[in-house]
Amino acid sequence: MSLNVLLVASEALPLAKSGGLGDMVSAYAAALRDAGVDVSILMPAYPEALERALDVAPVARMTGLPGGDARLLRARMPDTGVTVLLLQMDHLFAREGLYRDPQGRDYLDNLTRFASLAAAAHAYRARRA
Repeated sequence: MSLNVLLVASEALPLAKSGGLGDMVSAYAAALRDAGVDVSILMPAYPEALERALDVAPVARMTGLPGGDARLLRARMPDTGVTVLLLQMDHLFAREGLYRDPQGRDYLDNLTRFASLAAAAHAYRARRA
């Protein structure tokens, strides 16, 4: 039996990073893959993530998320080749900062943004179960 792991995070290096979380998620994914685990990362499709990811292709349409409908894209990390799933909701994630606006204020809809990511993870895994 092979192990399938979906890491869900708001950032992953080198696609998007604001602190240590991005480093840890990417390193953990690579280590799991090297140990023979079928691992993927699910994260928001920030503009910089879409620019840096390789082989981006649509996978599914997701409806009923807290922030509305979304597209799910499959890609590869440019440095490790680990599979990354990008949740594309431009009205929530196509912004200058990951969590804050250019003036350093938290986005007022961060709860909706990351509730959508969590709901997408649940829906994705439920489809694959």
